[in-house]
Amino acid sequence: MSVIPDFVIQDWRDQYNEDGDLWTTYSEVDRERVLDAVDLDEIQLKRKLLLPAEILRPEDPPKYVASAGGPLARKSTILERYLGSDGLENMVRVDPDQWGMRFMVETYIDYLMSSSMIAGSDYPYAQRRAYDVARPASNFITLEVLNAAAKKKANIAHGTTMTSPHISSLLNSIKGEGYDITLLLCDAPDDVRAAGQEFRSSVQGYYQATPEDIRNKGWDFPQRMEDYFKYGDILEVFWTDSFDSETEHAATFDKGELTVHSNGAFSRFINNYIEKSRTLAERGTRLPSFDSIRTSYLGRSFG
Repeated sequence: MSVIPDFVIQDWRDQYNEDGDLWTTYSEVDRERVLDAVDLDEIQLKRKLLLPAEILRPEDPPKYVASAGGPLARKSTILERYLGSDGLENMVRVDPDQWGMRFMVETYIDYLMSSSMIAGSDYPYAQRRAYDVARPASNFITLEVLNAAAKKKANIAHGTTMTSPHISSLLNSIKGEGYDITLLLCDAPDDVRAAGQEFRSSVQGYYQATPEDIRNKGWDFPQRMEDYFKYGDILEVFWTDSFDSETEHAATFDKGELTVHSNGAFSRFINNYIEKSRTLAERGTRLPSFDSIRTSYLGRSFG
């Protein structure tokens, strides 16, 4: 059984069809070059990312660790630090941006972001165009890696926003495969996330999300909160107050037990959920209270 349905992966592949929207600024020669590069990167990425599943013995039960939060909520940094501090470095890593696109040497680095492709256009536009063309490939490649790793019962680290409406189905499938699920819930004020995108694009030279993604997925995150607490065995809560401040480890929910590490950060995390719930209610979407979500989790039976 696949934890990601085949049709989801095929939808990403289909974006490279001849009638796809990706090719509006590319010649036929450029298009064929991209498709050849994607084929090469698919082989290399799968070999690289699945190596831990080939050389490491699976744990019992296997571990699934995933980030969750809107774009630019420092999910990648938090996930990397968590894996390092918990001795979980040797996991199959699944992330279409950090461990996908950035390792697509043939497609993204050597071609789409090459000097010849950037010439004649401003750099921000070239970044966006390269991202839009490479992202479908990084998605279907890493999602196929996720399915292969789950089939082998390998430990998995999943770098993702976890904000899709299909998250409940994914987590249910992961749980059905016998995994212990740890979710790193990462949040920050909207203006902090927006500042992070500006810094990443203008200073680091890496485009990762549209302004629409930043706004919309920031609103999607609270709408998935009930799912996180329904399926997560361990939930680590993180809050970032400002662009130039350190992320705070706010609280840990560990199989029915709550430990608060920072009362202030935990309160701000909860208050942000409450404020967005109020706004969503005004728009016609009602969310359960955080207290009811927390009570439901603490009352769960953990094996």
